[in-house]
Amino acid sequence: MSRSRWIVLVVCVVFSLGAAALLAWQFEAIHFWMASLAEEPEVVSLLALFLLALGLEMLWIPRMWVGAALGAVLGPVLGAFLAFGVDLCSAFVCAEIGRSAWSEALRARLERHRAWTVAERLVSWRWGAGVAMLRLLPVAHYTFVSYASGVLNVSRRKYLLGNVLGLLPGALLYPVAGDAAASSRLDLLGWIVLAVVLLGVCARLSSRRFRRRSDALEAPKP
Repeated sequence: MSRSRWIVLVVCVVFSLGAAALLAWQFEAIHFWMASLAEEPEVVSLLALFLLALGLEMLWIPRMWVGAALGAVLGPVLGAFLAFGVDLCSAFVCAEIGRSAWSEALRARLERHRAWTVAERLVSWRWGAGVAMLRLLPVAHYTFVSYASGVLNVSRRKYLLGNVLGLLPGALLYPVAGDAAASSRLDLLGWIVLAVVLLGVCARLSSRRFRRRSDALEAPKP
């Protein structure tokens, strides 16, 4: 690894640790602010929370954290509804950025990621099945898939269908987990965590198998 990449890596690690320490130190203040925001007039508070969550997801914050936070503040039903809207909106905003004049620059960066080959193959599947699989399997980061879909010029109809199918399970599950944690229902939270871990393990094994098969197809024949 070159010296410049080591410098960037160290800066990112230091920044991440500092941000995590700041969030831990100010957790009560942040929770109070979000709770007070939820007590504002309904339309204003929901719009503010929607824009905040949208910005976080576009900044590569894991959607699991965003969905859990919305569930903790708004409850499982409204939190799930808002989380699904945020997920779908951020997916399309990032994809449209990928289709824009920055497409070539984004492609050059995305192609360095080891998941690019798998994503390139999956998004071409019919009826958005590949997009749905990319959302369900931990092949690549959520925001990476969104940008890659735009760069690869995936049909908007196919992209919409794949996102609806692939995002819905997480949009329902993460807010329920956040609400269970906020209300100290540790039994429900434990079952949710166990289900997520088991699904993650199964999905990880499936993604590795698919990646090996994809690499085998690309390998030059003797």
